[in-house]
Amino acid sequence: MKDRSSFLAGIFVSSGIFIIILLLFTFFKPHSLLNPASNLYCVYKNISGLKPGADVNLSGYQIGSISDIEFLENRDIMVELEIHERYLSCISQDSVAFISTSGLLGDKALNIKNGFSEDHIKNKAYLAVKEPFDIDDAMQGLESLAGILSRIEKGEGNIGILIKDEQLYENLLKVSENLKEITDKSFWEHINPF
Repeated sequence: MKDRSSFLAGIFVSSGIFIIILLLFTFFKPHSLLNPASNLYCVYKNISGLKPGADVNLSGYQIGSISDIEFLENRDIMVELEIHERYLSCISQDSVAFISTSGLLGDKALNIKNGFSEDHIKNKAYLAVKEPFDIDDAMQGLESLAGILSRIEKGEGNIGILIKDEQLYENLLKVSENLKEITDKSFWEHINPF
């Protein structure tokens, strides 16, 4: 009986220790417990769906993750990167951070393209950024272009009038012919003045 209660107490204590370890790894990132980390910052106008926990890559190799995203007073968005400290010396001061899609599901990641500077970035520094391509802005540009082309097709505006007005076309054709005659005549008079 005593052996059985000791056995149950051992299982109970072991389970408790296992649960505490599991909770530590759940609430604290495992790499922060095992590897010291440094923080870098990026400021964007648009983060295109980037989320905390997303990968941070240097030349395609994961070196950390996004730890926090917050809006600034001027409506810019500050992204905090948590980088394994040992990779900090691999990032030059003129490196550029950009957001890209990783995987087939469209998850976002932050990639760092290394620059050419010999000086390395320091903890708590800000990286230069390249704003992500915004499909909405591109669509607005295409809609604006479609509106311009529609006006031209209707004969509106200078270019529309030039293309659609038959009388103007005929007049320009005559002007072109007259200019050709004048230049031909003046050319031959210049070559043979007698």
